[in-house]
Amino acid sequence: SVVWHRIARHYRTRFVNEALRIYYTDQPNQLTRHGAGDAASRARYYGLTLAEEADWLAASPAHALRAGLQYARFATLAGLDLVEQWRLLPRGPARRAWLMGLLPGMLAAIIDRRVPGMTMRLLELRGQRRPLRFLLSRLLWRSGLCRHFVVTRPGFRLRFHPSSLAAAYWVDPGERAADERFVRAVLRPGEVFVDVGANVGALTLAAARSVGPGGCGVAVEAHPRVCGYLLENLALNQVDWVEVAGCALGRDRGVVRFSDRREDDQNAVGPDESLEVEQRTLDEVCAGLGDIALLKLDVEGYEPEVLLGGRRTLERTRCIYLEMWDAHLRRYGWTAPQVISLLEEAGFSVYRCSNGRLEPLERPFRAWVCENVVAARDRGWVEVRLDEANR
Repeated sequence: SVVWHRIARHYRTRFVNEALRIYYTDQPNQLTRHGAGDAASRARYYGLTLAEEADWLAASPAHALRAGLQYARFATLAGLDLVEQWRLLPRGPARRAWLMGLLPGMLAAIIDRRVPGMTMRLLELRGQRRPLRFLLSRLLWRSGLCRHFVVTRPGFRLRFHPSSLAAAYWVDPGERAADERFVRAVLRPGEVFVDVGANVGALTLAAARSVGPGGCGVAVEAHPRVCGYLLENLALNQVDWVEVAGCALGRDRGVVRFSDRREDDQNAVGPDESLEVEQRTLDEVCAGLGDIALLKLDVEGYEPEVLLGGRRTLERTRCIYLEMWDAHLRRYGWTAPQVISLLEEAGFSVYRCSNGRLEPLERPFRAWVCENVVAARDRGWVEVRLDEANR
């Protein structure tokens, strides 16, 4: 953070680039997840902000208050008394901002110490478009009463399971609607689809309704508990033409470690995670399928490993809808350009879907933000279907 800060000041700009702004400054300060050892470095960052950005703070009182609050909060957690906090700041706007944020900052520090995670949850609540419904969803989740509620989506229903993604659907009926529209636009009755990283099954069910009982599909979900939710949602909608594989997919068969996070739509393969799950290959789970109209991949950066285990499957796949984000890909030693090269070697061209049209990705493409891209063997085939859906 200090390096980026210095670069920004050298070029006289608040932010080096838009990607940095989105993913660096707007994320909640999740101190309880990172441990108290982060408090000193965070206090230093906010201290630098107060000390060196007087003009910007004067033009934005809300950000001045936030910076003062966070400096007081993390400096208190780092063990600095009020005299030390005051002494480390230069005279003028920096100290005034600190004084404005002192009381709420100290309160936040007390909450961090006594009620782990509470400050992060309050910040999370602040960023919600429907804060009251969001809060109610958490109460229903914690109490277990959520299971008595059903979320109605276009063409199917989802049980409100104790799951972060199910809660997101219940809070906002429009959650991830663009993904469902793409799936419905591309698939036709009688076709075949594969959903890798199915979670509770929203896109699986959207695809299943599109292909109908005359088609078929495979849904893959590695987390055992979430896979159970997926099976319940398929039964709730009386969909019996989708096979479920409760495993991870990778380049080889074996056993891998898998995370068990509260945000269960972010679970992923990792060497130090708490769960052990079976890993199979895409070729193995798709061995009995014919030509595949749509393969959807969303496995938190593990997508290239899945592709490497599915070379025969890719030969009979027409379209792939996959998540791309360098922050996730780097966990496994990949970058977005490398994934694009892998897809191109398999005969695909990669596009961004915008307003019902496929647009070529800029080169060199860097996935600074998390987005879904489309890999197609035949661009015209996909665009014809998108056009038909938009009529």
